[in-house]
Amino acid sequence: MSKKHKSTRAQEHKSKKLSKADRVLREMLAEINTVSEWAAVLGFKNEKTFSRRYRNENGKRPKSILIKMKLDHAIHLLNNNPEMSCYEIAREIGKKDEKALNFFFRTHLGKSPKDCQSKE
Repeated sequence: MSKKHKSTRAQEHKSKKLSKADRVLREMLAEINTVSEWAAVLGFKNEKTFSRRYRNENGKRPKSILIKMKLDHAIHLLNNNPEMSCYEIAREIGKKDEKALNFFFRTHLGKSPKDCQSKE
């Protein structure tokens, strides 16, 4: 097998890893809290390699996608599951408690989880 053919096969394998990155994150949102953990779950030995390839393929940094998915899911739960406590929502997105959830929201959105709930 030529060197060029091996290189192409390796690139295809790595591209397959990246193509399932978002799905894996959605499925493991509570378990994946860092880009390093996300990269490891996908089989990347190096977080920087994963970050560079993800950004090149998707045009966005993996950290921003990780944060956005967690926020979007938490807001979805807040608006569609009024019976869920903030503690339960925090655990669903991988935060240890409602205090950590509140800090996460305030850091990234500038408001509390309850402020993000739609008023009916």
